[in-house]
Amino acid sequence: MHHVRQTFRFLTLVLTGITLGLTLGHLLEMPAKLALSTTDYLIVQRIYSGFGVLGALVEPAAIVCAIVLAFLARGTRAFKPALAGALCLVAALLIWVAAVNPTNAAWQTASPSMVPPDFESLRMRWEWGHAARAALVFVGFVSLVIAVLADMAAAAAAAVKLTVPKATTANAAEATTGSGAAADKNAAA
Repeated sequence: MHHVRQTFRFLTLVLTGITLGLTLGHLLEMPAKLALSTTDYLIVQRIYSGFGVLGALVEPAAIVCAIVLAFLARGTRAFKPALAGALCLVAALLIWVAAVNPTNAAWQTASPSMVPPDFESLRMRWEWGHAARAALVFVGFVSLVIAVLADMAAAAAAAVKLTVPKATTANAAEATTGSGAAADKNAAA
């Protein structure tokens, strides 16, 4: 079971990190894109095909891994941050479905010579949808890092409990009085 947890910790953070990179890319370019003319904006929108291909594979996988991580962490301190992280990722995907993807469909038929009549509202929906997604994925990623650290700390504490003998009244007395097996060995020498 330990290897399964390790695998899901790793996969969750890597896949969510890639998703965060994709969403932050959109957020960081937002101010410059909002300053573009309508024509330039519609030209720039054509460069995102790679985002869609990678995002379509990685984001759902990140969500599944985060949900599995939360399931594996139930009953531990890692559960709440893992669940929060998974919920943030789900919310980000729902924003993509409700706001960004319909706008992507509108961009497919748009061109500098065929500007949609609702261009400005489409642009704002697309840009702010991605900004909201970036914020949610960032919070989700941080929550998942906290969950992984809490889970690893709990695993380390459990390992220490298994390897360090509990102090008892008898061995505590031996340590303070110098009696016991070690003291007998020293006396014989």
